[in-house]
Amino acid sequence: MEAIDRLCKEATQRLKSAGVRLTIERRKASLYLRGNLPPKLPGGEWKQQRMPLGLDATPLGVKQAEAKAHQVGLELQMDRFRWQDHVELPIDASVMSGLVHLAEERYFSERDRTAKTLSTWQRVYVAHYRQIGLDKPFSLELIHRYLSSKRGFPNALQKAIVACRFLCAVANQPLDARPWQGVATRREVVPRELPTQQQIVDWFDHLKNMQLHHQPEFRAGWIWVYAAIATYGLRPHEAWYLDLDSLRKSKGKRVWLKDGKTGPRWVYPCPPQWVQRFDLCHGGPPPINVRNNQELGTRAGQWAKANGVPPLYGLRHSYAVRLIEYEFPVTVAAKMMGHSPQVHTETYHRWLGDREVQSYAEDLLR
Repeated sequence: MEAIDRLCKEATQRLKSAGVRLTIERRKASLYLRGNLPPKLPGGEWKQQRMPLGLDATPLGVKQAEAKAHQVGLELQMDRFRWQDHVELPIDASVMSGLVHLAEERYFSERDRTAKTLSTWQRVYVAHYRQIGLDKPFSLELIHRYLSSKRGFPNALQKAIVACRFLCAVANQPLDARPWQGVATRREVVPRELPTQQQIVDWFDHLKNMQLHHQPEFRAGWIWVYAAIATYGLRPHEAWYLDLDSLRKSKGKRVWLKDGKTGPRWVYPCPPQWVQRFDLCHGGPPPINVRNNQELGTRAGQWAKANGVPPLYGLRHSYAVRLIEYEFPVTVAAKMMGHSPQVHTETYHRWLGDREVQSYAEDLLR
């Protein structure tokens, strides 16, 4: 077997040169891959593990193992590695970890496995399952206790209901969420001072002036993102999904958003004169290397905070209030912003402050 061990060592060296951080090992008469791999079931930690290849320790087996290592390395790099694609895993659906594994299978049987859907699966579903406890036996009583623990947090409770209802459906034990739904749908009204149109314009000019003073962190791309969010009422990450060709062809009057939290949609400027004022038909967002929409939003928020820019989501809220001021029907405004009329009413009508009410009333009573 010394000749096989030498071939394994040579193949591992080639993998290393190609940037694949996996080792080919021989254990008795079989070949394995070893490296830093994700947990076999949700909730665990990445660690050094061996993957059986089902290959005999022969020269041909080593060649096949090297090809397999390249495949696994690519999957790891693209965040698409799944143990179940390579080995048969024992699953105990009576325990949370096993049931979550089955839930993941069903979730991705209904949609493509992309960076966006992976992020949603981890943030919206797995995050709650981990809080429940992946090592605990599954039961409806366990789920009920978890939902009850979220009663003081309406937004978190609403998301927990979505995650738990899906898990219970996989377990063929339907969840009756009515005792918690009334609490989850009552949104707390928290006063917030939103930026006025003049303040938004003043901040844009301030950023441009700082750019002229050669401060590199105020690159034109980030200023463009600020202006696009304010003009089109975007979620911060959506600025990177605007179709710049449609923006320039329409001169900013109607722009196709290729993707976003709720999918593609057309967006419109409000007020329309900001397209020219902010020179949005030229330039675009800065190129940044991220894995998902959450990271895009985080990077945008970090830029805003580091450079003293008001919270970017406030620009979206201000856009929503302007649509109300300009008397856009709720259904139209909701579609423009990419959510339901109910969410639009519950979320944005509460930001209609005394300033806006007074202005609207004075115009109406003239």
